[in-house]
Amino acid sequence: MDSDSQAYTAWKSWQSAPFGLCSRVQRTYFQSELLRTSLDLHRHISVLEIGFGNGSFMAFAKSKGWSIAGIEIIDSLISQAQQHNYSAFKSSEISSLPIESYHLVVAFDVFEHLCESDLDVLFAEIKCLLCSGGCLISRFPNGDSPFGLEGQNGDPTHSSAIGVGKVRYYAKKYGLEILFLGGEARPLLAGSTSLTIRRFITMPLMWFLDLFVLTIFLPGSGISFSSRNTTAVLKKLA
Repeated sequence: MDSDSQAYTAWKSWQSAPFGLCSRVQRTYFQSELLRTSLDLHRHISVLEIGFGNGSFMAFAKSKGWSIAGIEIIDSLISQAQQHNYSAFKSSEISSLPIESYHLVVAFDVFEHLCESDLDVLFAEIKCLLCSGGCLISRFPNGDSPFGLEGQNGDPTHSSAIGVGKVRYYAKKYGLEILFLGGEARPLLAGSTSLTIRRFITMPLMWFLDLFVLTIFLPGSGISFSSRNTTAVLKKLA
């Protein structure tokens, strides 16, 4: 592993945490984001994760009985995934994956790492990989709000700021239907007592902040001003 990859995985605390653990909070979050798709989550589906990191979503998908594969840029993470019996590939191999074979593609905290030209290419590849009616879930720092600045600027590998207008552009360009485009899921029953209490206190304040800003300053923009991250759920049309 090169020094940059070592530094990044250490900074993310991926080296010190076991691979493939999915906490109760993470499980609750993933389930909430998946409810925004049009997929039947009770049946067997084929899933691809782009940028699987330390494998928390891969573990979640495996627990659901789904077929899960992942791609990563960091060799050590690929090796760990393979050692835990996951199908894992280098990011450069994405074009060799079977086309129109995935019901769901997820990319949590990935798009912001790409320059504009690479992001365009990735959207085209994702469309090819999704089967008809398949969905993409992506999450990235909120490029439409100062609340997204800490996440966007706090990682030296981030290249692009992404707002809802940019997602609408790529969705239109590649013929993807927008099922949801707004703040990341924040389930009130968050999977931990402290986080649940915090959300019961903060979410009404965030709702009023959004209402004020969007009514006075940004009417019709469709952004989620108070959210640190944006989630986009896109569907491949038949």
